[in-house]
Amino acid sequence: MSHPYGADAYARGLGHVGEALAVPEWGCHVLARATPHGFRQDATGPYPLTVIAPGADLAGGLARLRAAGLVSVVLVLDERLRPDLPALEASFDMVRTFKTHHLHDRRLGPVAYAKHHRYELRRALAQVDVAEFALADCLPAWTGLYGELATRHGLGGLHAFPPSHHETLASLPGLRAFGAFVEGRLVSAHLFVTHAWSDPFEVIHPLCWSEDHFGWMERWQGSTTSRKRSSASCVRLMC
Repeated sequence: MSHPYGADAYARGLGHVGEALAVPEWGCHVLARATPHGFRQDATGPYPLTVIAPGADLAGGLARLRAAGLVSVVLVLDERLRPDLPALEASFDMVRTFKTHHLHDRRLGPVAYAKHHRYELRRALAQVDVAEFALADCLPAWTGLYGELATRHGLGGLHAFPPSHHETLASLPGLRAFGAFVEGRLVSAHLFVTHAWSDPFEVIHPLCWSEDHFGWMERWQGSTTSRKRSSASCVRLMC
């Protein structure tokens, strides 16, 4: 089962970043874009993470990108869905830790929230109704919330997602949406992408969140009860 971030439709939904290019050797897509001077093209992985199968043909994928005329590729890899570090270091010119993430292993038992966190949850739940919802059913409300968020925080470039991206998310397998509602109106939402990478494990990636300017709901502070893991950032120069 391919990961949602590796799907053709997901890559095409990021057309404001670059043109989707399939890399079957890796089981994913990259986005080809013009270099700063516009004379050549390089590639980047899809936002927010690139998923490459552990046994992927790294050399074959790089050869494909080189044959397409791309001068380099930059990827931020999922920590659990990637080849091992020795294989990455043998294939890419630069491999380094990029960001630290936390994992919650549900086999350890239920989540134990801190006292202050429980207080904030009770306060939020007294003001809103929280439920999972189908993004397609609330797409105009979601895009409106995200537009407000982008304006308030001055988001642009990569994060200036076009309508086609939100439409892609609404039909993306594995996407789950949770929202806060006030009198039936969506005022805050958080999107996650899920993937069963190895039975019985399921990887859940926070994708993005938004809320209206009234701030009806406290932003969700994800609990962390297990060890840290880091994403690997890879750069390959091919020119």
